[in-house]
Amino acid sequence: MALINEITQAMQSFNLFYRGKLFNGFQPLNYSINGRSYAVFKLEGGRGKEVEIDIDGEVQWSNSEFYAFRVPFVNMPNLAYLREVIQYTKHLPSPYLIKFGEEQKALQINGQVINLSYMTWVDGVTLGKYIQLNYQNSQIMQRLAADFLLMVQWLHSVQISHGNLNDSNIMITRHGKVVLIDYDTLCFAAIEDKYDEFNAGNPNYQHPHRILKINKLSLKADYFSELVIYLSLLALAEKPQLIKYAKLGEHLLFRQADFISLESSAIYAELSQLSITIQQLLKILKFYCRNNNYHILLPFEEVWLKLLVPVSFDKAKFNLHSGRASITNPCHIIIMLNQSQAMQTKTPNQVSYGEICAQQINQLIGDLGARLGSKLTQNRLYLSIYGYTNQVLELYNGWFNEIYKQPKRIEVVEQTIEDINGELVTVDVTRPVWVDSIADGENNLATAFKSMQLLIAKWQKKHPSSDAPIILHLSNGNVEVQHQNEVIKQFQYIENLIFTNQSQAVVINYCLDSGEKCIFPSKTQQLATPSSKFIYHVSSLIPQSWLEYADNYISMPQTVTHSGLLVNAQLNEVLKFLDIEFTPSSRTKD
Repeated sequence: MALINEITQAMQSFNLFYRGKLFNGFQPLNYSINGRSYAVFKLEGGRGKEVEIDIDGEVQWSNSEFYAFRVPFVNMPNLAYLREVIQYTKHLPSPYLIKFGEEQKALQINGQVINLSYMTWVDGVTLGKYIQLNYQNSQIMQRLAADFLLMVQWLHSVQISHGNLNDSNIMITRHGKVVLIDYDTLCFAAIEDKYDEFNAGNPNYQHPHRILKINKLSLKADYFSELVIYLSLLALAEKPQLIKYAKLGEHLLFRQADFISLESSAIYAELSQLSITIQQLLKILKFYCRNNNYHILLPFEEVWLKLLVPVSFDKAKFNLHSGRASITNPCHIIIMLNQSQAMQTKTPNQVSYGEICAQQINQLIGDLGARLGSKLTQNRLYLSIYGYTNQVLELYNGWFNEIYKQPKRIEVVEQTIEDINGELVTVDVTRPVWVDSIADGENNLATAFKSMQLLIAKWQKKHPSSDAPIILHLSNGNVEVQHQNEVIKQFQYIENLIFTNQSQAVVINYCLDSGEKCIFPSKTQQLATPSSKFIYHVSSLIPQSWLEYADNYISMPQTVTHSGLLVNAQLNEVLKFLDIEFTPSSRTKD
């Protein structure tokens, strides 16, 4: 094991070779932090101009070279592994990872020639230091939590795990961007299970069973630490006094001992008194700690955003929404239509997203009317339609039978069909229109979700024994990064409104984007674009009773959960789940 003075002397010789400026008087800026066996030196100038440098969270070329050189006290990760990671990150555009490399045979210490690894120097502070400076500012802490969650979702989308997430390996740049450093345990899909982990990470952030032995690289290595960090950030945003539990640079609100006996820990007792959001996340952490195999954990955001259904799979925890419509317990369907400028985007067929969404709504209303048939005159279905940009505009609000009979106009359009001889012919057909395409203004889904909460509360007051409303949201799925956390929060508020019959509002998203068609996915890996992957997280689970009713129409395994998301599909797919002709004596299907 090299001594620090031996490393310092060797670095002076290295600096002469490198022809750069060594900061801090040839003393390392830090070493042996969180069990890392490195001395870290900051150098400026010299060789290595080909290295890309992370500025403001984006990889760019720079003429100002600052590097963090790491000198190992004992050893470095497997050299073959390290080189695979270097090559992989070199070609991966990322707002969160910085480029790094190695200097072969760079130092000679005690007669031993060793390699050095280096990374672009990040102009910022560690997550721990950033928290120390800002923990009393709730708004900054909420923003930090939101940015961290976005990074987590990006890592999952590209199938990367860092392997040692903690408050020293996450940096916040001077512009507030989140950046990851230290890739000794980084894993990507091509090398999963190929190498042993270099280390199991800081135990104050890791699943108790991960640190018991040497494991193979895993894409699931971060799931536990992601939750520990996110929960800590949100809890500090809500109650800054919790900082007393943190020892920044070593741990946030939790310590290794807390994971062994979570429910008897002091921090557990404190967090149990906070908001529903904190309690939900704490419940997931409790489940994680009880599970002896971290390899079978799900990402916490998938569990949390679905109100724990994927974890327990206990039907009592499912949304008990029946999907029925009757005279005594009418059904309320709320349609939310994105009418922002973004909906001007055109498909390859030169039809705008706004036009397609309007057509889908008109077709849905027509199909609902046809399906109700003789029951159309009964007040069993209430319909609300709202368009939104920065503001929310009411388009329709009333009993379905009244709206159905009064379209804005009737259009005559040409349609190609087969005649009795099998020949294709063009005929004129009438098409009622209730909603037109509008695409102007900014997109504010959070405001729209907030307005829906008021509608749901009003419906609950008037019809306490009915099911909670069904919300059909049509959009292109795009939500700007800085607004995503607020959208998630407002969505959670909607799902937390529980009616007397234990039903919760069901949010079904209809999304148009450049990806492939996808109907009611069970995981984000089935989705192709960032927009649809985000919308997945603000879509409700399909209730169990809906799946049972739809069993005769579509094949959807009931042993897995399905998100209420339709991508580039038909909106009326949702009708297969709804028993809108329900009568107490007979559950009639089509």
